[in-house]
Amino acid sequence: MRSMHDERPVFRASLGEIVGAWLRVWTPRRDVYIPPVPRFRLLLAAVLLVGAIAGTAVLVERGKAAGRARDRREEAVHVAVLRAQIARDQRPRHARLAAHTRGGIERGLERAITADAQRRFAHRALDARVKHTSCIPWVRPAVAHPPEPPPGAASGKYECLGVTASVPATPGTHAGDFGFPFWARVDFRHRTAVWCKVNPRPGERGIGIDVYVPLTRGCDLFRG
Repeated sequence: MRSMHDERPVFRASLGEIVGAWLRVWTPRRDVYIPPVPRFRLLLAAVLLVGAIAGTAVLVERGKAAGRARDRREEAVHVAVLRAQIARDQRPRHARLAAHTRGGIERGLERAITADAQRRFAHRALDARVKHTSCIPWVRPAVAHPPEPPPGAASGKYECLGVTASVPATPGTHAGDFGFPFWARVDFRHRTAVWCKVNPRPGERGIGIDVYVPLTRGCDLFRG
């Protein structure tokens, strides 16, 4: 545009040239008009920008807090459902064993646990079918060949495995069985048994669950 007080043509700088001149990184020609720095507007813009950033930070933090609270509620619900499921899974089962000898009672216990596990599988409470059950006396610390309860003992503790699969021995490995663990307590005098499927605490021959539910007194072989 042309100045009213000067015959020389004056040209308005572009936005980039104006900013460059304000920042002193570009020197305009004499015939280029550079408007003065709008200090008040820049200060106002800076204040608004800082306010917007602060407001956004507050909203983001509130959103994170709400998300964490929601996650905690969902986790609490998940843990409660899992605890209830494990408690049902570990509910004691009872049976009266018809045999009169110690060996017959132990074999009757194995058959009773097998039948229980197969009923669970039929109701989809187990994800694999138990073929048979193997029980050995429960002793702690565990040993390779635990001794039988002494003659005349009124009761005996057993740890049992409902076998779902077996691995044969190889030149470098031993044979092994896989399945579901059970703990049982047998009353030899009354020829009765109580047993529970167990879900050991992670790290103690556990199965990787992150929620532990203690066994009832009848099945907790550490008691009594």
